[in-house]
Amino acid sequence: MDLLIRVIVHVQGGAFRSATLRPTFGAIYLGSSSIASTPAAFEALLHETGHHALYLRNFFATLVTNGDLMISHPLRPDPRPVSGAVHAAHVLARMAHGLARWAAEPTAPTEVATRRDDALRRLRGTIEALEPAAEWTDDGRRYFDDLLHWEKELTTTHQP
Repeated sequence: MDLLIRVIVHVQGGAFRSATLRPTFGAIYLGSSSIASTPAAFEALLHETGHHALYLRNFFATLVTNGDLMISHPLRPDPRPVSGAVHAAHVLARMAHGLARWAAEPTAPTEVATRRDDALRRLRGTIEALEPAAEWTDDGRRYFDDLLHWEKELTTTHQP
């Protein structure tokens, strides 16, 4: 986080949860609901730094050749671009991994395991949307294969 984030902006008002904007790389925006509990805040930080990490990776490597193709996606009611689904998968894998590490601690609140399981469920749905649609570059294929391995390992280890 120290390498990617310079400032955290607390946003109050409405139903705003959190955001990362490419033009303000280094800043994350967290709404009040994103910091309602310590596990919620931890998840929001994992989520938003995940976007930063993938923005940085995408600067050096193209992962998909059809990033603008619109696909149905389990996280949103409206279609979104393949590149957005790749971001969702990356962020969800990061969230699931970080939450799994915390949930393994004896003093972890039960909310942590609940959030981990939710991230894993949403990650599986995102992968299922990407598998038939994404046209991967060689770098992207290696990235996606690693993501699939990570998801399988986390799901096998943490069956709800």
